[in-house]
Amino acid sequence: MVQARDVALIPGTPGQPPLPLVRYQLSHLTGVSGVFAESATEPGDIVLVIGASTGVPVAEVARVGRRVLAVYRNPIELLRAQVGLAPCPVEQAQAALTQLGDLPKSGRPLISHLTNQYASRCPHCGAPGVAEWFSWDRDAAKPYAKRVRCRRCSDTHEGPVDDEDLMTAGTYPSHEGPSYHLALSRAAAVEGSTPERIAELVQLYTARNLAGLMDILHRLPQLRLPTEVRRVMIALILETLDRCSSLVVAGAPEERPRSLRPPQRFLERNVWQMLERALATYAESFAATEASPGVALPPPTDSLTTFVNSAEAGYHLLGESVHDLAKTAVAGSVSAVLWEVHPPDAAYWAQSVLWASWIWGDNLPVGLRGFLHRRRLDWEWYRRSMIGALQSVRMLVRQGAPLLVIIPAQNSMAVRTIIHAANEAGMGIDRWISCAPRGARILLRFDTRRGDTDTAKQTSMMESAEQILRTRAEPTSQPVLLDMAIALSENAELPDLQVGPSDPIRLASGDLLWLSTDDDVGPPLADRIEDWVLATLTTRERWHRDELIGVLYSAFNGILSPEPELVEACINAYTQIDSEGMVSLRDEDEPEARQAEVRQIAEMVSDLGVRLGYVVARDARGDVTWQESGDTHYLFRCAATAELGAHLLKSAPAARQRCLVIPGGRAALVALKLRRDPRLSKAARDQTWAFIKYRLVRRMMELVHSRADIAVFLGLDPIAEQALTQLALPI
Repeated sequence: MVQARDVALIPGTPGQPPLPLVRYQLSHLTGVSGVFAESATEPGDIVLVIGASTGVPVAEVARVGRRVLAVYRNPIELLRAQVGLAPCPVEQAQAALTQLGDLPKSGRPLISHLTNQYASRCPHCGAPGVAEWFSWDRDAAKPYAKRVRCRRCSDTHEGPVDDEDLMTAGTYPSHEGPSYHLALSRAAAVEGSTPERIAELVQLYTARNLAGLMDILHRLPQLRLPTEVRRVMIALILETLDRCSSLVVAGAPEERPRSLRPPQRFLERNVWQMLERALATYAESFAATEASPGVALPPPTDSLTTFVNSAEAGYHLLGESVHDLAKTAVAGSVSAVLWEVHPPDAAYWAQSVLWASWIWGDNLPVGLRGFLHRRRLDWEWYRRSMIGALQSVRMLVRQGAPLLVIIPAQNSMAVRTIIHAANEAGMGIDRWISCAPRGARILLRFDTRRGDTDTAKQTSMMESAEQILRTRAEPTSQPVLLDMAIALSENAELPDLQVGPSDPIRLASGDLLWLSTDDDVGPPLADRIEDWVLATLTTRERWHRDELIGVLYSAFNGILSPEPELVEACINAYTQIDSEGMVSLRDEDEPEARQAEVRQIAEMVSDLGVRLGYVVARDARGDVTWQESGDTHYLFRCAATAELGAHLLKSAPAARQRCLVIPGGRAALVALKLRRDPRLSKAARDQTWAFIKYRLVRRMMELVHSRADIAVFLGLDPIAEQALTQLALPI
């Protein structure tokens, strides 16, 4: 039995999605899986990974000494994981691409043949060049613009196509010729496929691009390459298959296709140049990996039996469904489960089957073939699939095993779907955090007693939202409120939040919602997070950053979850990083040192006021005022933190100008708080609060000799790029 643990949940750090099919991926997260596995399991335990689109979670879990079993339903995602876990050196990939380009086609090297297919005259000087792309009009079925790399100009130029371009363009959509029929026949090998559906997908390519892609695919088996190099070559080709279809929007080439209908204006890109671009992307990713290699990964185990019987940390990748594991030796041995949730995408899956059939023939998982014909995938389909998968997972896990659902981007439908599927599968929420805009992390457990469903359903969305806002004590975005209300009640049926004029909630700014009356709310969540970070940093000399974040989200989870940007800003405001990457409280932020500096700054402000001829006073709170004829012109409040609620949301002390004086290291945090909470920024304007750094006070002590100098100096060192946060003192 797995003992209940204080499982760590963190937002993770977004990273660049790896090849292939970059534009279909959400920005993948690092850190989440390793932190979870290390806190939830013991070394040598088996962690099951489901739904991952990369090998990142596998690597992270293996590096903390666990055994990782990952299932990949899509062979393309399996390939992506294999490339990421066992990359080949860039030089080997470059040599393989050169070898491919040297293979013969029509009596000359393939690279020469493909390059010639995009020959075009420079729209600037008329000299021969090579087109990087042609822009097509879908309805007219012909190109209208181009970008040409000109040898004479040594540059690229864009302009209209000419008659020669129209003659060499070929047909769109493809519907005849050897390449077209080869593409049909390669895909027709997939069991259950229909000629009409395959033709529809093949016709996403212009005749010229389809011919080039078929030439490349036809020659791929001729390359004699090591396994790791072949995988990288396939990844480059898959990326090219995507980037050279008609689903690339002219003017927005990185946009993810939402359907299989080509845009009105699309790009036909140079096939060989796209291969080279894919190689450059791979080289960047490889260089980043080499720069921060981490703990070396063991090689994958060669069989599931070997994996189960081994006690050593390692990993095994399976190109099949989780249902297929239920009757294997894995049953009853899994200690924790990681499940990544990605939006269902019929266009992505249909093309995946097409491309996989072109590369691997009919050697595809049976369950994958149905996606070739699906024209729509929605969250209801995902819910049904997840319920069935959870029943299979139940047979694999040990009693009490936690299941962490990772939703990597903000998506209320994903939250609803997970809650609904968990309810039907007899699972309950142990804990969750909202990580806007990085989605949510929901920790589930089998056979966990849930609350009274009927009672939960009686709580309206408006009541839940009001409770959340009062608890957080700060405006919160509507999407986050919706996600939190659903997770809080474990009720997937809650309606979307509709705010009316008589409701206790109002629109504060943009999509931020706030209470209609807020007299009895406590300190803003942002101030509480900052206070916690400072207090926690004083309890230990050094922290691993992810460990500190995990402890923070253990203290502030559920409806108190702060967004990662705020957490990172709070940590950055107080910490320094050593050579081992550990964070610690900065020397100057040690409590005694900082309080001494606060007193010193207050004395400087007092001395400056006296020098300028004001009557200077200090009250019990420590505020320094500059007065003249009984009128308070300036008030300076010297603080050690970026706390704003206690200053801006309370009754403002009488003064023509109020100044909050803070350490320079708090400036970015103050700017963030003002940006994320419209109440604070409004109070700063209405109450004429200015924000001044300690270093500016020191410069003023040296250089200010008259009242006229003050406004000039306050404008020299703004606390942020926003004018409202560095107000000039009136003279």
